[in-house]
Amino acid sequence: MSATRTRLFDAWEMNWIAYNFAHDVVLPGSTGAPAGFFTYPRAETDGVLVDPLDPDHFQYTIEAREV
Repeated sequence: MSATRTRLFDAWEMNWIAYNFAHDVVLPGSTGAPAGFFTYPRAETDGVLVDPLDPDHFQYTIEAREV
């Protein structure tokens, strides 16, 4: 454990992905406030932001394919 702490101290773990670097991002076509961060998917319907933590009204899937 000590060797791991020494190796990772002030370092980037190789299995992490940086998803969020920007802040106050204005999304194209959005009437809502700029996005401060992208922890969850963001959706807007008829100018109203949808709560991503409300599973009855916000559902999504993530798909991947080789290109």
